[in-house]
Amino acid sequence: MRGREILVLLLILFLGIAFSLYEKGQLDLALHLDGWSIFPFPEYEFSEEIRLNPPFPETLALSNYRGKISLIGTDEEKVVIHLTKIIKAKTREEAQQIALQLHPLATINGSQLLVTSNRDEFSTPRVQTNFQLLIPRFLKVNLKNSYGLVRIEDVAAAIVNNPHGAVEATNIAGEVEINNSYKQVVVQNIGQKLTIKSRHSSVKVKQIGQSVLINHRYGPLYLDDIQGAITIEAHHSQVKGVNFHNFCQIETSYQPISLVNIQGAMIDTKNSNIQIIQNQGNLEILNSYGGLKIIDSQGNIQIRGKNLEVTIQDAQGDTLDLETSYRDVDLRRIAFQQQTNLELAHNSIYLAPQEIKGLLRINANYTRIFFVWPEELRVPLRIINQGGQIIWKLDLPPQLSITNGTSYLEAFLQEKNKEKIEIKTSYEKVIVSPSPKK
Repeated sequence: MRGREILVLLLILFLGIAFSLYEKGQLDLALHLDGWSIFPFPEYEFSEEIRLNPPFPETLALSNYRGKISLIGTDEEKVVIHLTKIIKAKTREEAQQIALQLHPLATINGSQLLVTSNRDEFSTPRVQTNFQLLIPRFLKVNLKNSYGLVRIEDVAAAIVNNPHGAVEATNIAGEVEINNSYKQVVVQNIGQKLTIKSRHSSVKVKQIGQSVLINHRYGPLYLDDIQGAITIEAHHSQVKGVNFHNFCQIETSYQPISLVNIQGAMIDTKNSNIQIIQNQGNLEILNSYGGLKIIDSQGNIQIRGKNLEVTIQDAQGDTLDLETSYRDVDLRRIAFQQQTNLELAHNSIYLAPQEIKGLLRINANYTRIFFVWPEELRVPLRIINQGGQIIWKLDLPPQLSITNGTSYLEAFLQEKNKEKIEIKTSYEKVIVSPSPKK
């Protein structure tokens, strides 16, 4: 008999013995992958309920090894604990023997009402405990769970730790703190501060009365109607936000950012496409190898980019400070009262300002510049283009000269107002063209 045939025979013998033991209930073939088994036992369900009367401490703490938690606050001053026992076994009789030994437990320890079960006495993963609680809405809750949904409604405040489980929290009067992974988080109508730490999940947050702090990895974020300051650290995570009533700080990478109707932002990212629509506040943005689009903004703008495409439309403020390279820039209907400073290299810019106030300065290398001159604008203008060409399309002739391959243009120098325009580039065209007739 060959060696390969011997191995096959031994494998068949091993599987036969394993299946025989499984049939006798002496072997559990669960692989501890969230309860999955090669040969799954049927599930049997049992329940037990206890009721507690006041007085209660200010916090209810619930610890559950594996299962689900549903906790709802009510106007009644009592605690109802309903435990559903889900047991996988070969027969119902075997499952019932386990269920008769499994009970909910409730004790008071100082300022906490401790709720749990004796689930830890059973080593097999074939036992799942699901808690459904009705509690007075003035209680705070501290919940520990895993591998199951935690749902909370109408309580005073909440702390939730639920690895490998989803979390839903609604109508919480006070602060909420959530720590989870691999399943979604949905939070709505929180009265005070919200803190979320999560990874490999989706996070949805809506109607938060105070600040929001999110630490996240690998999953999309969606935020809506946030009253307080917002701080997000979420690498490899897509961020969507609408209706922010306070300043936001976002640190992420490699995924798009979309913000609508916000009150200023500081964004630090790389390889991200950013879109900001309807902003009322200062913007500070650091990005590389992506794109940035800002539409309808009121406030100062500072942009530090490498290989960053930039589009800004309908923007006003005191200052615009923009630095980028290798990707094109498009600025239309902008009006900054004190200074517009553009540092560019190896790209092109289309500039069509609404008006010129203060200093407009373009310092560029190997950058093509197309300047749409506002109608009836009379502002001192100086252009220097080393090794490149200046094309003037306005009716009023400028002073133009070329020295050692460098082109110089001056116009409207007789104007004595504070506004002025200074443009410097090299080896590309500078085109000054009138704005289209309305």
